[in-house]
Amino acid sequence: MASSNSASPPKAASSPPQPHQTRKATDPFDRDDADLIIRASDSVDFHVHRLILSLASPVFAGMLTFPQPPGTDPDRPVVDVLEDSETLDNFLRVLYPIPDPAMRSLPVIRKVLAAGVKYDAAAVVMGAKRALVLPHVVKNDPLGVFAIACLFEAEAEAKVAAEEAVMSGRVSELARGSSNVLDEISAGAYYRLLKLDRSRKDGSSAKTSTQSNLDFSGVLPFCEGRSKRSSTRQPIPSVTEPFNAPDADLILRSSDSVDFRVLRVIISYASPTFIQQLCPFDIAKGSTSTDEPSLPVYTMTEDSVVVDTLLRMLYPMAHNLPGAADLDLFLDVLEAAHKYALKKVEKLMRETQMILRIKITYPLKLYFSSIKCGAEKEARESAAAIVKNNDVSTIQQQYVPGMETTPAGPYRRLLLYTNQCSAVASASHLLSPGVVICLPSGSTLSYTNSGSSGYWEKYYPSAFHSDAAPKRLKNFFFHARKDLEKRPTGDILSRPWSAKAQILIRHTLDGLPIQIPPEELAFKYTTEEAIAWAFQVLDCFAKQVDVAVAKVKLEIVG
Repeated sequence: MASSNSASPPKAASSPPQPHQTRKATDPFDRDDADLIIRASDSVDFHVHRLILSLASPVFAGMLTFPQPPGTDPDRPVVDVLEDSETLDNFLRVLYPIPDPAMRSLPVIRKVLAAGVKYDAAAVVMGAKRALVLPHVVKNDPLGVFAIACLFEAEAEAKVAAEEAVMSGRVSELARGSSNVLDEISAGAYYRLLKLDRSRKDGSSAKTSTQSNLDFSGVLPFCEGRSKRSSTRQPIPSVTEPFNAPDADLILRSSDSVDFRVLRVIISYASPTFIQQLCPFDIAKGSTSTDEPSLPVYTMTEDSVVVDTLLRMLYPMAHNLPGAADLDLFLDVLEAAHKYALKKVEKLMRETQMILRIKITYPLKLYFSSIKCGAEKEARESAAAIVKNNDVSTIQQQYVPGMETTPAGPYRRLLLYTNQCSAVASASHLLSPGVVICLPSGSTLSYTNSGSSGYWEKYYPSAFHSDAAPKRLKNFFFHARKDLEKRPTGDILSRPWSAKAQILIRHTLDGLPIQIPPEELAFKYTTEEAIAWAFQVLDCFAKQVDVAVAKVKLEIVG
């Protein structure tokens, strides 16, 4: 009898894994006389010639000198790259003595330009830049061209694109919408584009403007790199204790070439990722002494004043925070503390009164600093302070150096936020100043319960929309809403005896009836009562405006 536990039939042996399938590129990158294969990220093999690549690209020339791994065909080695086949095909066609490719779309041009920069292929960079400013490309998407030009610091191309964007009205359209086409460039480059847009002659039509209408003075260059807008601080005269200690095992070199001799253990305790974020410079001597061991050198992007202040705060020693006399230094140190994950230092700095002081006096500086530090609450508070303390039209005219190291996205969203605040502040608001009027004597008058037939309600209404005010007040509310459009804060209304308060009081007292029905004389407001009503209207109007503006949300991330 067969056992119930008889063995199951054997499984078929699994087939060995198939090698990754590749295919040859098209002519002329499929020639048999090639001596190198470049494999694109999508597994397309380009059969090319080392001599051409070596002449065109120092990076490829260096790569070809590296020893090849075992099993590599010495006559035709394979080099894997991250670029896809479309990008690589365009890249190589520019290098080879054949007609240049027709790069017609911005995504393709951008990828080819990036490859040209990456491999230091000057011919490819020049070819991609030429394609970038072809008339049909620029006219179709000048803002897209401007963005790519700024990202790759192609100044001449950025200027061509900026001119077309301004003349065609694209910049103005961008300011009113939510397009993120420029969000990758620096806020500084976007600021300069907006400045150029404002330079057009008043009343000129975007359709008929000419080049003479644009004023490039004070605008160029559009896309200066961070290195060209470096700190203007003078380097510290000399490094003092404890950063000149002979027992140091590490050198931190500032952007202005000042060396700080530090202990790795202290840096590592303060932030495990500090050293990982730095660029190893070289194995260098810490001094001119020939018998001193070599120390590793790491370069920092911060200047010596910032580095010295930062290190003193993380070392176990007495230190002073940057004072009110140098708010820029305070923010630079704060950003560096966040960048290098020095949590204790950052927390200490954020708990000081300096943050509040900067928020009040320089909210735009704090906004960009907060964006870089990921402090969303602080960024929103700074944005609110910007709106409260500035006319909307002047906000986009303000410049701070932090724009050069912050993407344009947060800047564009800040400007959009200010426009939204302006819109809600100047909209119609339901005002309910209340029916109870406080009299100078301390007593009160409630005209709705006083026996009046409602005669005085049309002169001193208890509730009305700001766009449907009593006739004698319409002019006041019209101009008040215009002013709120410029500066969307209730402060311009509610300050005692402000210009707006005085105007409303004058309008309140003017235009009252000359002949009053006898039965209504008992309910006639005194001058004091009328003024009290006017102040309640102002106070209510200001509160409604501030409530509406507070509901506008700043989008930190697009």
